[in-house]
Amino acid sequence: MGEIKLALKFARRELRGGLRGFRVFFLCLALGAGAISGVETLSSAFLGSLRDQGQTILGGDVSVSTVHKPVTAQERKFLDARGTVSESATMRAMAYALGESGEAGERQLVELKAVDGRWPLFGSPRFAPAQDIADVLACEEDHVCGAAAEQAFVDRMRLTRGDLFRVGEATFRLMGVLENEPDRISTGFSLGPRLLVHMDSLARTGLVTEESLVNWTYRVKLKAGETIAGFREASDALTPEPN
Repeated sequence: MGEIKLALKFARRELRGGLRGFRVFFLCLALGAGAISGVETLSSAFLGSLRDQGQTILGGDVSVSTVHKPVTAQERKFLDARGTVSESATMRAMAYALGESGEAGERQLVELKAVDGRWPLFGSPRFAPAQDIADVLACEEDHVCGAAAEQAFVDRMRLTRGDLFRVGEATFRLMGVLENEPDRISTGFSLGPRLLVHMDSLARTGLVTEESLVNWTYRVKLKAGETIAGFREASDALTPEPN
C-alpha cells in the first residue's frame, strides 16, 4: 500500500508541470508503434515476394538434395514419375588460368555448378554478352567446353571472353559473365565465385569421386494433378534400395 502511495505522489508531482514531463514517454510510444508497423509491412512484402517467386528461388516446385553421390535408379524413377526433373551438382574446386604456352597461371577457388539441359525449370539465367545457355555451355570438337563465371572470377583470373582455364583435368573456355542465376539463393553460402558448366563436362574434370564433397540437387516441376503434399506422402512411402 505504501508503494502505491509513493507512486501516486511522484505522478502528482510530475503532473504539476502539465504533460511536458511525458514527452519522452509519448515519443517512445510513437517510435514503438512505428517500428511494429514497419516490421509488419516488411514481413508482408517478404512473404508476398516469396509466394510469387518461390518457384524461381527454389528452382522448382520441389527440391531434393543428396551429398557425395546422386540418387539411385529407383529414386530417379520416382522423381521422373512426378514431373519434369532438372539435375545439378555443386562442389568447391580450384580453377587455373592457362597462358599461351598452356602453363597454369592465376588460380581461384570457385563454387563449381554443373547443370543439365533442363536447367533452369523456372526463371532464366542472364549472361554478358547476352546469349543462350546452350551456346554458353556447349562443348567443342576438341573437347573444350564452354563455361560462364561471375565477374569476380573474371577479374581475379584476368580473363577475357574466349580465354582458356582448367578445372581438374578438364579445359574450359570462358564464354561470358554470369550476371543472374535464378536459384542462387537456394544454394546457400559460398566461399568463391560461381562457375557454371554443363553436367556432361563435370565428369571430365576427374573431381567427382566417392570421397568428393558434391551436393547433388534434383528440382522437380510437378505435372498436372501432383501436389507437394502428395509428393511428400509418396516419398515417405518409398522403400530404399538395399546397399
